[in-house]
Amino acid sequence: MATSSFWSVVQTHPRAETRAVLNLERQGFPTFFPHCIKQKGKHKREIVEALFPSYVFVSLAEDTIWGPIANTYGVKKIIDLSERTTLSRTE
Repeated sequence: MATSSFWSVVQTHPRAETRAVLNLERQGFPTFFPHCIKQKGKHKREIVEALFPSYVFVSLAEDTIWGPIANTYGVKKIIDLSERTTLSRTE
């Protein structure tokens, strides 16, 4: 029987979203990091700018142990959503 999954919000350390996403994905956690790439400076260097600074999303199964996520480099804390909610379309 397949377990259901949900998206949880993870707060990262300041400007550590990319580090947190890379380390979470290395551990096998699917992530979603909404961002845009901007060119800044005299030499038009490309930088990643988060749409939600210090926050990324992680897909978790109902039986996921949260310890490895909370102790991942770049992660500050897991935002606990006491009510498990799912996104649905309104008709």
